[in-house]
Amino acid sequence: MTTEAINQRRFADKPGTYEVWYLTWNHPGTGQGFWLRFVVEAPDHGPARGELWFARFDPKAPERTFGVHRRYPIEKVHDQPSPFELSIDKSRLGHAHTFGAFDGAGHAIAWDLRWQPAERDLPFLPDLAYTFKIGETAVASPNPRVAVTGSLVVDGERLSFDQAVLGQTHVWGTRHAYSWTWAHCADFEGEPTALVELTTPRLRRRGRMLPPLVMATLELDGTRYRFNQFRHLMRNRATWTGQRVDIDVRRATGWSAS
Repeated sequence: MTTEAINQRRFADKPGTYEVWYLTWNHPGTGQGFWLRFVVEAPDHGPARGELWFARFDPKAPERTFGVHRRYPIEKVHDQPSPFELSIDKSRLGHAHTFGAFDGAGHAIAWDLRWQPAERDLPFLPDLAYTFKIGETAVASPNPRVAVTGSLVVDGERLSFDQAVLGQTHVWGTRHAYSWTWAHCADFEGEPTALVELTTPRLRRRGRMLPPLVMATLELDGTRYRFNQFRHLMRNRATWTGQRVDIDVRRATGWSAS
């Protein structure tokens, strides 16, 4: 499967399904972080819809941090598989670009971003989960770490990007996990190619909360270390409080990370 194929839409407004395409990136000059989501959801009951979500995180001025979203009727949602493109109202997401604009809750956002697609994807789940379609939700990054160029305008403030680091992921399924913790970092100081991806979903079955499933991937010095196969899940551990996450992941070969 090509990285572009991972972005292709899985469901055609089928009731009881949802899909999310999200992007995260930072602005090197100001330290601000951004999160953009394209959502297509078809509830079991009620009309299908499209949604756009955006959040800004400003570590230097936390009062400027905010999130906003807007819903659109399904008639405003269109897609094509090849070349991949998803449109919600006037906003577009392709395999190598995104542009658009929307407003809500007193905020106005507009963006125009482009990148060279990644050469390989990053699967979050065990390989067998994709092969045999195990589980109610699947997730993979067709563009886990790419260099983005373009602009973003938030409430009149214009920010330019020149080879900044961006990650883009696709989620699809029929049921959300009860809860999860997620961590992603691809912009380490002193390690320009390093990447960490961590997801720890918790499932609820027959009224019982199951232990978290801890899955992690580390890329360092050009080598990818995956701790997200079924054989790892019995060994992996994670705890979290607030914004701190502690993980202990191990491979059968004895290689570990924490």
